[in-house]
Amino acid sequence: MIAYPQFSDQDLDDILAYTDDKPVAVEKDIASSQAADPKVALGKKLFQVNCAACHKLDKKLIGPALANVADKRSKEWLHAWIKDNNALRASGDKDAIDIFNEFNGMPMTPYPQFSADDIDAILAYTSVGDVKQVATTQAAESNMVATPKSSTEWISYLIVFVILLLAAWVFIASNSGFLKIVTTIFVMLLGTYILFNVLFDIGVDQDYQPI
Repeated sequence: MIAYPQFSDQDLDDILAYTDDKPVAVEKDIASSQAADPKVALGKKLFQVNCAACHKLDKKLIGPALANVADKRSKEWLHAWIKDNNALRASGDKDAIDIFNEFNGMPMTPYPQFSADDIDAILAYTSVGDVKQVATTQAAESNMVATPKSSTEWISYLIVFVILLLAAWVFIASNSGFLKIVTTIFVMLLGTYILFNVLFDIGVDQDYQPI
């Protein structure tokens, strides 16, 4: 067997869980590790207290959306804007003036009390956002698989059964050998079709899940 020294303990656990048919987390967002960062937690708290009334991460509110704003502006510019956007506009900064005009001349509250670390924490939060770790459980999978069938399916089977009875009656009542052959072939094909669908729906053995 080929050696895999590069595999971590978590990699091996995931492989074993898969071979045992046990659920493994479907999605592990890279940002989830960042979400546990104390800086991000502080940034979220500062954002909710000071910024959330006018800003959202994913869309405009009173001010612009702030998701990944650190990728759009330089760190120095963002620090100057958050500390005192009025002073930044007064300096003739074009971007600061354009944003002010875009949002109907609504001035943003300056935050001179924020330290550089506070602002960095807020920017870290806007880059990560609210990460939701996706996890699956065996119980959830079982509930999804064991969904009860609709009663309309049994009505369909009943209709098909009636058709089979009619076909059998035609077979018995008919004096024509050719008609008997055609009817027999029809009944066999229809019966095979029904049997296939029933087996496909319920599985040929326990724990079988049709694709």
